[in-house]
Parts: sequence; C-alpha cells; structure tokens
Amino acid sequence: MTANTANIRDLWQNKTYSDLIIRAYGEEDLHCNQCIVYPRSKRIKDDVSKNGHAGAEIDQDEAGRIVIDYDGEEHTSMIIMVHAMYEGDESEVFRGQEPERIVGAIKLAVQDQQFEFAKAAFRALLPSGPNADIHVNGDDMLTVIQTMRETTDKYILAMADKLEMAWMPMLLSNSWSRGHLKRDAIQKFLASMKPREEEEDTSEATAGFVMQTTRDPTPPPPSPAPKPTPKKKATPKRKRQATSDGFDADVPGFD
Repeated sequence: MTANTANIRDLWQNKTYSDLIIRAYGEEDLHCNQCIVYPRSKRIKDDVSKNGHAGAEIDQDEAGRIVIDYDGEEHTSMIIMVHAMYEGDESEVFRGQEPERIVGAIKLAVQDQQFEFAKAAFRALLPSGPNADIHVNGDDMLTVIQTMRETTDKYILAMADKLEMAWMPMLLSNSWSRGHLKRDAIQKFLASMKPREEEEDTSEATAGFVMQTTRDPTPPPPSPAPKPTPKKKATPKRKRQATSDGFDADVPGFD
C-alpha cells in the first residue's frame, strides 16, 4: 500500500462531496468518490457498470448518488479495503480492527487484484505489525490462520504459512493451540531455529547473513634473501712528524 499522491483524507466519509455510497451487510454507509474508488477497485467499478450482480444491487439516492448495496457477511470487511484508498498510513487503516476482519479484507483484495493492499493487511496480522497493541492470544490467531486456509487461493495460503511461522512461539506457549498445530509445521519452525554451524560475527548475524572467509591453499612465495652489506675500505692511518715551525704534519702511508 503506497502513500497517496494527494491529500484525500478529507474526502473519506465526506457526505458533501461523495458521489458513491457503498453499503455492506448492515454496516454504516461508506461515502466515497467514484474518481478515487473506480481506478483502485475493478470489481466495484464493474459492479456499477453492469448494474449489479448476484449479491449486489445498484440504486440512486435522492441526491443522485450511486448506491451499491452488497449483501452477505463476507463484505463487512470492505470498509477496511475502501478506507485504505483514502489513507496512506497503514497503522490508521488497521488499528483496532479484529484479525478476522483483516483476513476478510485480504480475501476481498486478492479477488480484486489489489495485491499491495493485501500485503499491507498481511503485515497488520504479524506480531510486530500496526495491530500489535491489540492482545491476540494463540487460540484466536490459530483460528484466523485456519480460516485463511479454507481458501484455494495460493497467494492467501502462502500468507497463512508465513503467519503460522511468525506466531509459532506464542502458539506453542498456549496449550490449546499447541494441541492443534500440525507436526510438520512445528518441525519446520524448530529447524529454522537451529544455530548455524559457521562461526558468525554478531554484527553480521543481526543483518541476516554470514560472511564466509576462505583460505588460499597455495603457500606464499619465499621471502628474498637479504643482500650482503658491502665492506668499507679501511682509512689509512697517518703518521705525524714535526715541521720546521714546530707543528705536527700528517704523513700518509702509515699503518
């Protein structure tokens, strides 16, 4: 989910400027804008252009705004998906939302090919996600994961596997959820926790990789022999003799 290029937060649930109303199974009306919703949701746009389908009815209110009415409990998560079209901050979209509703929003998003939003919703279900301030015990989260596995969509099934690994420490600490975990899932998690065989630097370990060093089997070349120091020639001693003026003079050739 990327940040909006324009500040359109003020248009969310703005009855004055809305020209599209979405109703979903008894939820509050979503006052939206066609210019914002249609480019982001092919499904909603198609439902309006085709004048509805099974599970959706199209009408107009007294102000001439298009009203699309979705029946069925699976559409109660649509408020999350549509809100994300107006809000670039993931924490604002998912804060306070129940995990079951977030999963429902993921399913709607995948059907609508809104994969960036689906990824954002997945992050909200992680233990460290923007929804982390809400207490979710192992029982609830395992039920959410099992609900995700009721689909045949490979994209959602892969998300369920990743969520199970992320929540595994808490799932194992809960007696009920621990008894409902599959053996292969537990073994997979335990295998991922085994210490690495290579000795690793602590700074590299935090980055998620190990720098491996290899030794060159070729021995280094021998050091060259030191050059001999040349001998200095001895300076001949000089004999001193008296001169006529009474001073000594050097006489070469004296050993």
